[in-house]
Amino acid sequence: MVREHSLSDTDEGVAIFHEKAAAEIHDLDATKSRNALSAMITCLASPAPESVVEKAYATCEELEQLRQGDLRIYVKLVTDIPEYVVLWVFAVKKHRYRNLGKFDARACRKVAAFNPIESVDDVEAYLADQQALSVDELRDLKARL
Repeated sequence: MVREHSLSDTDEGVAIFHEKAAAEIHDLDATKSRNALSAMITCLASPAPESVVEKAYATCEELEQLRQGDLRIYVKLVTDIPEYVVLWVFAVKKHRYRNLGKFDARACRKVAAFNPIESVDDVEAYLADQQALSVDELRDLKARL
C-alpha cells in the first residue's frame, strides 16, 4: 500500500542528481532524456508523489524507481522535511536491474543526511549545496533538449 502525502501550498518539489545520473541523462538520446525528465516532473508535480514512485526490490531498503518506457530511474523520494519534497536521482538505466545494492546504499546515506535537518534554513542551505533543481528548472532543461 502506498502512503499518500498531500502537498501543502508551501511544499516545493526539487530534484538532486547524483553526478553519474546527470551524465547518464545527457548520454541518452534527446527523446529518452526528455522522457526521464518528464517522469521526474510528473512525480514532483503530483499532489501525492509517493503514488508515482515504486519500490525497486524487496532487498532494497530505500531505493525506489520511476518507470518511463524502457527506462528505470532509480530514486529516493523524501517528503518528511520542512516545506520541500526532494527527489534524489541516482541512476537512469535502460530496463536493467544490476547494481541496485550500490544505488540503495547511496539512497540510505542521503536519507540519513536529512535526519538532523530540522529548520527550513538548513534545508535550503543543503539544497543549494547539492544544486537542487526546481520543477520549473527541470521543465526548462527538458525544453532545451
